[in-house]
Amino acid sequence: MSQSTNDVLRRAQACLRAGQPQLARPMLAEYVRQFPASEEGWLLLSQAVMEQKQKIDCLQRVLRINPANAEAQTRLRRLLAPPDEPPPTMPPPPRIQPLKPSAPAVAAATTPREPQAESPQPDRPVPPGAPSAQPEVDALRVAAQRTLAAPKSKARLTKSQRIIIGVTALVIVASIGLAFVLVLTSLNRTPGAPAPAAVAALPTATPVFTATPPPSPTERTLPPTWTPTALPAATPTRTATPYPTLNPTTGAQMDKIEQQVADLRGLSSDTAVPRRLIGKMDVESMLRQMLIEEGYLQTLPDLARSLSALGLIKPTYDLTKYAMNGLADNIGGFYIPWLKQLFVIGTSFHGLERFVFSHEYDHALTDQHFNIDQLGVYPDCLSNNQRCAAIKALVEGDATLLMQEWLQQYAGPLDYQDIVRYQPPSQTLPEDYPPPYVSRDLAFPYTAGLEFVQYLHQRGNWATVNKAYTNLPASTEQILHPEKYLADEQPIEVAAPPLTDTLGSGWRLIDDNVLGEWTTYLVLRAGADMAAQLDEKTSLAASRGWGGDHYQVYYNDPISQTVLAAEWVWDTPRDATEFKQALLKYLDERYRGAKLDRASGNCWEANHQTSCLFVKDKRTLWLLAPDSATLEAVLAAYPDFQ
Repeated sequence: MSQSTNDVLRRAQACLRAGQPQLARPMLAEYVRQFPASEEGWLLLSQAVMEQKQKIDCLQRVLRINPANAEAQTRLRRLLAPPDEPPPTMPPPPRIQPLKPSAPAVAAATTPREPQAESPQPDRPVPPGAPSAQPEVDALRVAAQRTLAAPKSKARLTKSQRIIIGVTALVIVASIGLAFVLVLTSLNRTPGAPAPAAVAALPTATPVFTATPPPSPTERTLPPTWTPTALPAATPTRTATPYPTLNPTTGAQMDKIEQQVADLRGLSSDTAVPRRLIGKMDVESMLRQMLIEEGYLQTLPDLARSLSALGLIKPTYDLTKYAMNGLADNIGGFYIPWLKQLFVIGTSFHGLERFVFSHEYDHALTDQHFNIDQLGVYPDCLSNNQRCAAIKALVEGDATLLMQEWLQQYAGPLDYQDIVRYQPPSQTLPEDYPPPYVSRDLAFPYTAGLEFVQYLHQRGNWATVNKAYTNLPASTEQILHPEKYLADEQPIEVAAPPLTDTLGSGWRLIDDNVLGEWTTYLVLRAGADMAAQLDEKTSLAASRGWGGDHYQVYYNDPISQTVLAAEWVWDTPRDATEFKQALLKYLDERYRGAKLDRASGNCWEANHQTSCLFVKDKRTLWLLAPDSATLEAVLAAYPDFQ
């Protein structure tokens, strides 16, 4: 078994130990498809799936491979036990003790506490005579602050390495806003356990062991053999879903949080924002309707063809949920700039919803002052993808840092108890087997965006962050390397020759865009072909030194074929050489070593595709076409590489 396949099992095991089975499932499902005789793969998958029937199926497969596997025998026996068999006795949850100055953080108790006046929860019963929760919340507040304020590692890594490694590790821990990861890990940590680092390198990082509650037996997941199918089309004439009317108490709490956010952010609240609670069952239909109204659904097939040519998704993957998740914050709510409306997912307004509301109201507040709906990003990207990704990172990093500050300064005891018990999904609309690209790309605005905003905040508080809205980041390189943003290092413009006349009739341009440093990294590290994924160190080094790029994708509907032409320019010839070596390795794995004998360039041919790589000084050209003749015609449009 190769090193890369062993890495998959190690990463999946780390996710399971970190209490994130939803991140291990797609890796393991793909793994057992490729290696159906893997005893360890099926055993790990039995821990990642949620439904009892799926667990039983996985364990039975383990025993068919190795009937003597003791762990599988024991777990299968327990799962098949009669329903009236009493469950094993569990120890009572630990009570929170006041935190001593030198004591480690302790786990939160789950017993109800008397609410403070700071965070009224009138619709939650509090037992008469319940003891005061102040010592406990003080302990939780200190624990959260210690985690949030933990100093960065002093390892001698470049900023690019630290940020991208941090992005990868955080997505493996949970593909949501970094605030949830830090807070939930801190509050769920068992007594005496060491505080986790904010970021960790992969794949050699030691996993953090956290005390997380078992998954709900009613959680619905899809079996390991599931394959994606097209979602049913929604009609534009769907009747609008009514939203629960906010009761006066909830409205008053929202008013108070709005003022708290305004005080923390240093911005006045000048306009009332429509606020809604929306049930989980209504979220998907609402987001789908927004895509229909914006005419975005009809663009998804071409986007899928483009991402498939780049190797980021498989041709059969349905991008609908990816697009819907892109409209919502992965933390449990969303603010729609072009509608000026704020939504929190839930039917009540307790600790978790209050936490989410602070994030979403920060969006509304910054929109009032900096007009984020006019930045050329929402609802459609009006420039290039990587510039829009950079601006989204600024906006989401802003709100994620603000919600951390709100948690530290204003959250009450019941807020903490709700948050510590919450097991967040990896996405607003979870998918059991999303491609690695999807999970990491959706997490980028929250993880890398938080790092970027923190960098600015440390150099001048929120006033410095505010200035970024008048001098927007121009590239994901500036997000990943904030020092380049402050130095005003702009991306190099790369011109792309039109290929319509070159290719002839039947071909149409379906994508004309910029990858940026972030997506260049994802091409190497998070492609749909697991065998072609490069290791973290190689991908980091190869994408660093990005100067600019431009790619274009053409599609021929009658013959269902694609042409891709991607050109990069690098900061130095050494950077170009490093990227060339990495891309050569990626393409050789992607095309399974099927190289062509060509006088210049490096070429492969497989699965009705011809792909070539050319290098000229600090520039790199990657071409993909259905055959050699078409590729030669495209190459002629790039005379510098001949």
